[in-house]
Amino acid sequence: MCSLSAEQQIRESSLFDSEWYQARYSDVPGAGISPERHFLKYGWLIGRDPSPCFSTTAYLARYGDVRRAGVNPLVHYLRNGQKEGREITPVADAPKRTVASKQNSSSESSQPSVSSTNDVEKSSEKAKGQEKGQEKGRLARQLEDTQQQLEHYFKRCQELELQLHS
Repeated sequence: MCSLSAEQQIRESSLFDSEWYQARYSDVPGAGISPERHFLKYGWLIGRDPSPCFSTTAYLARYGDVRRAGVNPLVHYLRNGQKEGREITPVADAPKRTVASKQNSSSESSQPSVSSTNDVEKSSEKAKGQEKGQEKGRLARQLEDTQQQLEHYFKRCQELELQLHS
């Protein structure tokens, strides 16, 4: 039995919606390649979703082995993940990639001068939680900046490919 190429497999899958993909990502129609090939070559690498039914980032976040292997998540799901019982997340249900809001610590009341050991431990845990929240916010901003840079370089690569092939 002949196995399908990744592009054919994606094209035949109900989890890739060519029209939706092109409408959602306006640079795709002018890329000079099929939407399926675009997703295989660029789209998944910059966190784009192949359809409303499959969140690329949610699949990679849920399955670290796929992320570490550097495998296209949709191809992985179609070839292995579905048989293994792995779950997929619709785009509407996936966590949004947004910058976390800064925490406002100025509204906290001042601590009494005499505290029990339990109060001190709670305060320490709260401070650690705030530090983690601030770190997550910093990482979210870094992630968003990096994604924007990738988008820029991706578009530049497409322009250069078009110039090369014309």
